[in-house]
Amino acid sequence: MPRTRSLPEAEVLERALYVFWARGYDRASIADICDATGLGPSSIYNAFGSKIELFRKSLAHYLGKYATLATEHLDDAFHAHESMRNYLRGIVRLCVMPNTPPGCLLMQSGGAGIPEDSEACAATNEIKTVLTQSIRNVLEARHTAGDTLSASPGTLAMFVVATTRGISQLACDGVGEDELLCVADHAAMSCIKQ
Repeated sequence: MPRTRSLPEAEVLERALYVFWARGYDRASIADICDATGLGPSSIYNAFGSKIELFRKSLAHYLGKYATLATEHLDDAFHAHESMRNYLRGIVRLCVMPNTPPGCLLMQSGGAGIPEDSEACAATNEIKTVLTQSIRNVLEARHTAGDTLSASPGTLAMFVVATTRGISQLACDGVGEDELLCVADHAAMSCIKQ
């Protein structure tokens, strides 16, 4: 007998995002999601339409609940080094949280493909583009305020996002929090001229 949807949407999204977080979009099957949620495939499809739409909603849930550990620190009221340090340290905390898969869902789950070939890659790239622009905006404001940056705000924004991805992968590889914090601090210092 098929199981009908009996969980609130937020709980379904929480459980589904853990599957995507641990396995990535491509390796996460609907069967995995059904096991995690206790719902049948028809309930999943009736509620979300498709696996990619469930993934998109799970990403939005993740951004609102988890990613704020880092993004709340993107504030141009602080020196560029301080803002980037706080952001990257937030990424480290996110990537090594207890009782969650290691790494950052946004950085790990979209796969290694290109947006033209992968809906999941396109979905995560949309968010990474917004993240990069947010970082760039902070750095441009700090440059205008007189901070001496080591490169253009655009280049540094891409560097910080690349560092974010690197920290995420290192966390997945088992690198510990203390070492990751050292990476975060070094990367933040690299954003300003010494």
